[in-house]
Amino acid sequence: MLSLARFYGKTPYKLLDPYIGEIARYLIAHWPHQPALLLETCRLVSQEPTEFISGTRSHTLPLLFANRNKVVIEKIAQNLGFTPSTLFLDFSKDILTQVFLLPDQVQTDRALDFILQLMPTPSGGSINAQTLARSCIIELLGTFVFMLGSEESKRVQEVRLFCRLRIRKLVTQDQAMRALSRLENILPSSKGRKKMRASDGVGKFLKSHILGLISYLVDKLQGIQGRETMASKQQTLRGLGALISHVGSEISIVAPQVCRKLYRQEPLFSIIVDNGHPPSDTWRPRVVRRDA
Repeated sequence: MLSLARFYGKTPYKLLDPYIGEIARYLIAHWPHQPALLLETCRLVSQEPTEFISGTRSHTLPLLFANRNKVVIEKIAQNLGFTPSTLFLDFSKDILTQVFLLPDQVQTDRALDFILQLMPTPSGGSINAQTLARSCIIELLGTFVFMLGSEESKRVQEVRLFCRLRIRKLVTQDQAMRALSRLENILPSSKGRKKMRASDGVGKFLKSHILGLISYLVDKLQGIQGRETMASKQQTLRGLGALISHVGSEISIVAPQVCRKLYRQEPLFSIIVDNGHPPSDTWRPRVVRRDA
């Protein structure tokens, strides 16, 4: 490894950085029984174990909570001086995204129950799965909508799931839609709105959060949530198109805000509207250069 690093003119950490997520997940999962793996890796990349564990939490915690790995979660919490509930709250969106994308509903329900058991009971109240979902509802919905923006019909770019055997899977749009349905089902229906039938899709559910979703997607285009590649921005726009398609003609309520925000705040893109189609097809974004 050191020879490879010298050959490419990089430090060992820079050499491993593109794969640090996979490496960290493997090391942390085996930490209780094979601690030498973590120690030797930290020595290689010139980091203290605590620094490595803390810096890779976004990679490791979602899978650990989804798989209900209490032993490792408590070991991480003890090492960093946190409680398991604090670990969850610091990365709740990433963890719940993983939970709602688990292969079946039973696994999702068990993971939510596991998280609730780790959370302290607030004085004068209680928490449940609805409380967890509401704590980051816009971020969760925005993440799933982004997943729907894949250029390919059955694959979602840049999103990976890891099962118990650490076999990597690519998330499909069907899985993202199923996650949206699960999220909707644990939340109570809005006042005056009946619980939707499965055949009705998630359009009305998304519509009830449309303004927050639009703001989330625009922020993502602007890089406010972190630097975004051009491919990611294009996927975000396609996700916006999927959102509009599911909401349907009622998108006209916020259509002016959609165009205005994207046109004014994003210097590279604008929304082109073809008025010759019905509303459900009209607000279909495509990427153009202003200076083209």
